Amino acid sequence: ATREERNIVFNDIKVHPDYNPATFHNDIALIPMNRPVQYTSNIRPACLVDVAPPAGSEVVISGWGTISAGGPQSAILKDTKVNIVSRERCQASFEDAIITQNMMCAAASGTDACQGDSGGPMVLNQRDANGIDQFYLAGIISWGRGCARPDFPGVYTNVANLRGWIDEIVSADQEVIIETPEVTEPSETIDTAE
Repeated sequence: ATREERNIVFNDIKVHPDYNPATFHNDIALIPMNRPVQYTSNIRPACLVDVAPPAGSEVVISGWGTISAGGPQSAILKDTKVNIVSRERCQASFEDAIITQNMMCAAASGTDACQGDSGGPMVLNQRDANGIDQFYLAGIISWGRGCARPDFPGVYTNVANLRGWIDEIVSADQEVIIETPEVTEPSETIDTAE
């Protein structure tokens, strides 16, 4: 794995006006960049989805969070594959919380996002007719119960449902650049199974 993370200086953060920190509804913010990011073979922008991926779709999540619940923070960017879970199945797992339309869920056996990964990307990879991979930001790591617990999928911000707000902010402030480093090939996975 190469170390291509970048420290970015920023002066502002645009939090969704209806963000609710108690329920994590509308858990999204945009960061105006002071300067463009230098792209590499591993650091490229991802498109934004227009429609959330359906249940069963495989997506990649990544972050520098802990590698197990209560464990140490990762020194390198980790990624793992998870599958979208239906809203109904997710809501059944979280009886005391409301999974809103602006949330989506994903899970896989023994792997998950963990503490410190919040705000990281959930990326959908689609290969075009020419065989070129195109990456789409489908979700943003938001919250969950523990890490990789079999009865609790991870909960993510549903980017497709918030495109109106994103587009409004971007068109009002052309300095806002929406970027997320996507993972071209999973090199290491977050494995929290013990």
